[in-house]
Amino acid sequence: MIERAENLLEIAVVSICLILSLKRIRKEGNKGWIVLALIYASYLLGELYWTLYLFFLGKTPEVFYVSELSWCAAYLFMLLLLRHYQTDEERSFWSPVLLMIPAFVITLTAFYMSRGDYLLNLAEAVFMCLLMVRSVQGLLAMRGKTDGRKILCTVTLAFCLIEYALWTSSCFWQGDTIRNTYFWFSAMLMICQPFFLHAVRKAEGG
Repeated sequence: MIERAENLLEIAVVSICLILSLKRIRKEGNKGWIVLALIYASYLLGELYWTLYLFFLGKTPEVFYVSELSWCAAYLFMLLLLRHYQTDEERSFWSPVLLMIPAFVITLTAFYMSRGDYLLNLAEAVFMCLLMVRSVQGLLAMRGKTDGRKILCTVTLAFCLIEYALWTSSCFWQGDTIRNTYFWFSAMLMICQPFFLHAVRKAEGG
C-alpha cells in the first residue's frame, strides 16, 4: 500500500516538473530546458510502467528492463545536460579525489551483481560513475567562484548518491511499511527532482 502511494506521488511530482520544463521550452527555447524535459519524460515512463505493473499484478516487476532502460535514458540525458553547461576546461579538470568515485562504484556494483543482473548493473554503474565524475569535476573546477552551474553539479551528485542509497536499501527489503528505509530514500529522490528545475534556471543565469 505504501509503495503504491509513494509511486503515485512520485509520478505526480515528475509530471509537474515535466510540464514546467515544457513551459520553459515554449517561453525560452533553450537547449538546457529541452534536455531537462527529456530527463523527466524518460524517468516518468519508467515510473509509469513500474506502477502499472504493481497495480495490475500486485507485485514489483520481475523483469525490470522496461523501467530500467527508461531510467538509464534519463541518466544519459543528465550527462548531456552537464555537458551542455560545462566548459572543456571543467570537463578535463583532474584531481586525485576523482579516483574515489570509480572505487566507490565498483565496490557497490560488485555487491549488486552478487544479488542481481550483471548487464543491467554494469550499465547503471557506467552512467553513475560518469555522472558523479562530471559533477565533482564541475564543483572542483568552479571552486571559489559564484556560478549558478555549481547548483546543477550539486543536485546531480546528490541524485546519484541517493540512487545508490535507494538501491542498497532495496537489497535489504523490510516490507511494505513506513519503517522500510527504501521508502525514505525514494522520498528523498522524489524531493530531489524539482531541484533540477532550479538548477537549470540558475545555470541559464536566472
